Amino acid sequence: MSQVSIAQQPAVRPSGTPTRLDWVDRLRVALTLLVVAHHSAATYASIPVWYVLFGGKDASAGALSGFIVLNQLWFMGAFFLLSGLFAPGSVDRKGTGRFVRDRLLRLGVPLLGYVLVIRPLAMLPSGIQELRQHHAAGTPFSLARFVAFGGDPGVTWFLEVLIVFSLGYAVLRLVRRRRAEQPAGQPRLWGVALLTAVLAAAMYGWMWLVPLGTYWPVVGLPSPTFLPQYVLMFGVGIVATRRGWLARVPGWWAALAAPALVVGGVAFAVTMGSQPGPHHVVGGAVFAAGSALFAVAATLLAVLVFRRWANRPAGRFSRWVSGQAFAVYVVHPVVLVWTAIALMGVGGPSALRAVLLFAVGAPLSWLVAWLLRRIPAVRRII
Repeated sequence: MSQVSIAQQPAVRPSGTPTRLDWVDRLRVALTLLVVAHHSAATYASIPVWYVLFGGKDASAGALSGFIVLNQLWFMGAFFLLSGLFAPGSVDRKGTGRFVRDRLLRLGVPLLGYVLVIRPLAMLPSGIQELRQHHAAGTPFSLARFVAFGGDPGVTWFLEVLIVFSLGYAVLRLVRRRRAEQPAGQPRLWGVALLTAVLAAAMYGWMWLVPLGTYWPVVGLPSPTFLPQYVLMFGVGIVATRRGWLARVPGWWAALAAPALVVGGVAFAVTMGSQPGPHHVVGGAVFAAGSALFAVAATLLAVLVFRRWANRPAGRFSRWVSGQAFAVYVVHPVVLVWTAIALMGVGGPSALRAVLLFAVGAPLSWLVAWLLRRIPAVRRII
């Protein structure tokens, strides 16, 4: 998803005529909220994947970890799908050169701002703890070096990958200068089945090299296992825009997507110990197929639910919430970290503390994003 541009760019009718799709904006906001909930859960889960960790040993901490794993199966792929939806129209309006410059500016500057400002602020609490431990042990430690160079791009790994995808699409458009107009078409159920099968096959082969849980420290990718999903979803978004599929996906497909979601989730869960590889050939195939089925079904179901139940004109508040969503994605880590610090004295099960953090941190993230976007230079970028 180009979170930078969805709030500012139109969607596309089946005929190719620009229009505003408020339900797509609402889906984008919902996914952003899910990201905030994801990292609220990570603060108290049993998986050490966040800037600060206050998770306990209770069963609810394990439940939070399960929530994180299930989210990871699909929600960033959905973001890339939304990105693909708006890429063709952006190139059509701006031309390839301006499209590239726009992406480098609107994605690169927030990435740089995160690394230089937001990440150090998010890492400061753990840095202070490290400083105390080293001081007690009498060993040297540089807090400034830790907060400045000790991390990675964090949540803005998404922007890194999206820059690469956008540049790849720009190159493709240069190669195909005389692109023929594609008529609007009816999406086919066999096409969804084919997409799921291709994704399952790609995940199966890819996971032999990059198993679940792999982390790429140089570029900061927390989930490189799902790169095939991200590529395919971005491509599906591009094709869906050209063919007008958003408005033409039959609503009754939700009746198939819901059970497919359950089947995929169960298949993934029961084979988590059998990731693709030489020792788990069959179990690994089920594992890959389950993750692919879950991702496609969840994304399709989200599209159908929001198109059906959130397809009403946006009011003033709805437009305000949508307008801050990209900035929320960028700034929410530091908001959650310091909110969690403020809530350290609150006891209770890990899951309850995560819910409290989300209930406080999400509105604060929107408020901080709005305040930042009051600065004209920031507002022009995000």
